[in-house]
Amino acid sequence: MAKSYQEIIDYTWSLLEKKREIFAPLYSEYAQNLIKNREHISKAVKSIRTIDVDKYINVDFVDKVKTDKTQVGIDLRYCGRSIATIKVKGEKKILSIKPTANTFFPKEEKIVFPVNEKNKKMVKTVQWDSKEATSFRKNFKNRPKAINNEHYYESQWLKNLEKKSSTGKALCNIQPIKYAGCRIQFPSFISAKDAHNDIIKISIKKDGKPAHGGGIDILATRKRGNIPYLSIVELKNDGDNSKEKPEDAIKQAIAYATFIDYILRDKNDEKAVVTSENWQKIFNIKTMKRKKTLFAVINTPIGKYNEKDFANTELVFPSGDKLKLHYIYFDKSELENGTLTKKDIISSL
Repeated sequence: MAKSYQEIIDYTWSLLEKKREIFAPLYSEYAQNLIKNREHISKAVKSIRTIDVDKYINVDFVDKVKTDKTQVGIDLRYCGRSIATIKVKGEKKILSIKPTANTFFPKEEKIVFPVNEKNKKMVKTVQWDSKEATSFRKNFKNRPKAINNEHYYESQWLKNLEKKSSTGKALCNIQPIKYAGCRIQFPSFISAKDAHNDIIKISIKKDGKPAHGGGIDILATRKRGNIPYLSIVELKNDGDNSKEKPEDAIKQAIAYATFIDYILRDKNDEKAVVTSENWQKIFNIKTMKRKKTLFAVINTPIGKYNEKDFANTELVFPSGDKLKLHYIYFDKSELENGTLTKKDIISSL
């Protein structure tokens, strides 16, 4: 029998409780590093200028070193695909180009990568201010986009939601979570890609150490009146997929929302309380003194399967916070073309 939405929350929470000692120290370190190094991150992000390429901070990209020598890692993405990383340490900037960059180049322009015999990973490393790096960046200006995949749709949605004006925006009163002026990629400890089949796992390496589970597609703040709602958005690229209907796919967003609420409410010890407060600051939550309501949102193209009955279903976390379910169904062509407006979506949000 399929798990109910509330059972997904309760099951995920129980998994986190059992494995808390494995992941809690790691996410405590992530939060501490982000908070302590906010100015360094902001300065590093501002020092990197890109053309048609998006910048992301991964929560694990800030090295734990002396503050004045903090190394900040910035992930560069094109059409939602990670194509390179930049490591910024003071005035020094190193660009590491990934093989995925070749996805966007014709055969005659593809980059030749040296193979690292030690770990077999192919990465081309150059100075950020070198001619090669400059040429690499310019090559992405007006480069044809890759479409019809979740990476690209995520990139297009973020650009749409980041608009400050309601003109040309699909949803008003919503902004993606940013940190130090940069998009933030938040990997969870939960692997929930098969949650539509009620399969949710904890991500642990063979050596017993924590591994990254699924990445949350979009973390955003949705305002209704003066009340902000932290929203966990799961994006799918096929509204006609009978194997992953929205009413089932939203279970993935529910699992990730459960992880978010867990780290925001963890009071296992004094360190956990500090960590929870740090994540509140990172997510721009002013206070958690009162019970909160989070939103779990399934975001998929308009298609054969656009169920609406689950909208506004209210669930309860073990912390006492609540979770409301929502949907966004969008016109795929308008999103791909970057012309998505409120007339092109159907939403309960």
